[in-house]
Amino acid sequence: MIFVNILIPILFSVLLLDISPSTQPLPTDLLAPDAKLSRLATGLGFTEGPVWFNEDGGYLIFSDIPANELKRWDEKSGIATYRAQSFHTNGNTRTRDGLIVSCEQANRRVVVLQKDATTTVVADHFKGKKFNSPNDVVVKSDGSIWFTDPTYGMAGPAARNREARRVSRRAGWRGHLRRR
Repeated sequence: MIFVNILIPILFSVLLLDISPSTQPLPTDLLAPDAKLSRLATGLGFTEGPVWFNEDGGYLIFSDIPANELKRWDEKSGIATYRAQSFHTNGNTRTRDGLIVSCEQANRRVVVLQKDATTTVVADHFKGKKFNSPNDVVVKSDGSIWFTDPTYGMAGPAARNREARRVSRRAGWRGHLRRR
């Protein structure tokens, strides 16, 4: 589980960079000695939120924020657009049953992408105020959804609804929202 939750995002960031082993040593405490880095794609803007799926031979979903898209990469087909209008999704994760949970910065909300491509809103406000810019998200083993809501990501201070940077928890999809 550590590999999926911690190492995949680290490796993803490294794989999208143009790193040559001759100029940058590989982190031997994280990778096997015979591990090789490969560039998965070029021409992307600002990528975030990698989440790995073992189904269908294995594939990676991640955000290209400036392109306003979720991308999908797999070894056979390479890179393709997975969701064309992502509302500048930043962080992504998955539920235990394989649904994608995303932080939509433009809509200031956290959503679950259903199998039929519709979205279900998990959280879009707290105590009557919209979030600033949901950023990163994780689903805990009990099904609760934890996400960050920083003050950056919106067009200036006037667009902010909250001055505090917070971490929020949603106890599953139908539970009550709590701020930490």
